[in-house]
Amino acid sequence: MKSSKLIPVLVSVNLVLAGVAVWQRLGKSSGEATEAPSGTTSRETADEASVSSSGATGSQVVEKAGFSYRDLLSTDLRKYIERLRAVECPEPTVRDIILAEVDRRFAAREAALALHRHQQNPWDPAPPNGGRSWAKWNQLRELRTEKQALVKELLGIDIPLGLPNWTNDRDGNFEAAMALIPEAKRQAARELLEKYRDRRRELQEKTFGYLLPEDAEEYLKNTRERRQELEKLLGKETLEDFEIAASQTGIALREKLAGFDLTDAERRAIFRARLEVDELQVPGTVVGRSPEAAEETERLQAAAEQRTQQQVADVRAAMTPERQAEFDRVQDPAYRNLLQQVNRTGLPRETALQLYDFSRGLRNELNTLLTQPGTDPAQRQALIQQFRADSEQRLKQMIGEDAFRQLGAGGRIPGLPNFQPEQLLNRYGIPPRP
Repeated sequence: MKSSKLIPVLVSVNLVLAGVAVWQRLGKSSGEATEAPSGTTSRETADEASVSSSGATGSQVVEKAGFSYRDLLSTDLRKYIERLRAVECPEPTVRDIILAEVDRRFAAREAALALHRHQQNPWDPAPPNGGRSWAKWNQLRELRTEKQALVKELLGIDIPLGLPNWTNDRDGNFEAAMALIPEAKRQAARELLEKYRDRRRELQEKTFGYLLPEDAEEYLKNTRERRQELEKLLGKETLEDFEIAASQTGIALREKLAGFDLTDAERRAIFRARLEVDELQVPGTVVGRSPEAAEETERLQAAAEQRTQQQVADVRAAMTPERQAEFDRVQDPAYRNLLQQVNRTGLPRETALQLYDFSRGLRNELNTLLTQPGTDPAQRQALIQQFRADSEQRLKQMIGEDAFRQLGAGGRIPGLPNFQPEQLLNRYGIPPRP
């Protein structure tokens, strides 16, 4: 390249380099003059300083020449809210912005507890006890409570704690039940429930399922005090509504009587009776009780169980004969299984009743067949095979070919006994053929 052409290029390069040097120097001196406080960036501080130096308040921000969203930023969340509202930012948006900022500020402290697998290093071993460290649980709850209080102070709203789902609430029963509590009392109820749940978990962790007499008494006392405080806050009826929906007693009652349409009065009466028994139980084995204390505990539990049975019998006695029969059926696991299978195939509910009655009749016939005298094992095996073929044919005629095919899609026809000859022979104590 000729020197006449090279000189302008070199001059241009030098000018660019000089400009970069000046820019870096100015940037450094500016950064030193506005050093950011801990937890903020220098840009955030500079942005806030540019507003504060001009004496601008929230209402004056919008009048500032060359307005930018950065003019609204503040490390002080109260100022941040004031400025957002001053520019007529919609209130739902103000809430979203502040909630996101609060979450960001707490995220590192929560992640440090490493309660979730995604917060741990890939090479770390799986935490013991499924990661359910009660000490860390309490730390997390304290953090969430602090966050909750901050949001309440800033925005005047309550947010749920959002703790890990260690309540076995896979179907959302607990949160659905919380909606039954009046909103004004919901947060206080949640705090009470968490307090007593934490006490219960601490006791379970301490005892490993083997409770001393004083541990058992502490557990039962915790149960009594929980009920007293919740009744005082909610009233008996609201508390009962909540427990029918969320407690283990209520869940077990729904599962046991699934498919039976209880009236509200029937449901409450059976629930109260069952709850009395359940609240006398402790989570584990009590060791070290004196014979007298053990006998008294058994007496109390037996008396409660007897009252429960009598209450259920009274509820049943008030039903029509048809409802009594259905009430008895739904408590049989075999019938509930049939009902589930029929519901999955979309067949009418009456099909389950047909299968149930048919199955009970078959079992009686099979019992007679297998226990009749004068039949050797080889003859019995042949009779079983023939009995199976006849039973399947009768079932097809009763419910129809299509229903029979749908129910048998899983490989075994519900309502038919297990016709494996060897198993049946063993069940009835009949020796196999040589």
